[in-house]
Amino acid sequence: MPRFVTFLAATVAVLALACSGGTSGPNSGPNTVTGLVLVTEPDSIWKVTEPCTLAGPFKDLAKGTDIVVKDGSGKVIGTAKLSAGAGEEDDNTDAPGSETHICEFQFAVPGVATTQAYAVQVGNAPEKKSSLADMKARFWNVVFEFPEPAPQ
Repeated sequence: MPRFVTFLAATVAVLALACSGGTSGPNSGPNTVTGLVLVTEPDSIWKVTEPCTLAGPFKDLAKGTDIVVKDGSGKVIGTAKLSAGAGEEDDNTDAPGSETHICEFQFAVPGVATTQAYAVQVGNAPEKKSSLADMKARFWNVVFEFPEPAPQ
C-alpha cells in the first residue's frame, strides 16, 4: 500500500505542475534582458544620480512602468517593472550633483527564454524588435531614448 500512496502522490504532483503550466510561463528562461530608458526634457533640470520625475510628454514613464518581452510570435516571455528615475551622466566628466536634462530609468527582465526573435516594450511606447544574434551582440541590453534621436 505505501508504494501505491507514493505513486499516487507523485502522479498528483506531476498533474498539478502540468496544469499550472510548470515553468514555461514568463520569466522562466535562462537569459536576463537589461536596459535603460533615457528621457531628455530640455525644460527640466535634474541633478546627476539624484531622483528625477518626468513632467513633459513622457511623464507616463515612471517607477513601476511595465517592461514586457515577447517572442517572435507575440507571446509574453518576460516581464518586469521600471526602476525609479535618476539624473543621468551623459559623459565621463559629469559628477554626482551636476545638472542634466536626461532622466534615466533602468530595468532588468530575468528569466527570458531563448528564441529567434524578441520584442521589448516599455509602457505604451513602440516595441524594439531584435533577433537572437542582435541580443547576444548587445549583451542582452536594450536602450530606449525619448524623444527618439533623429536618423543619421
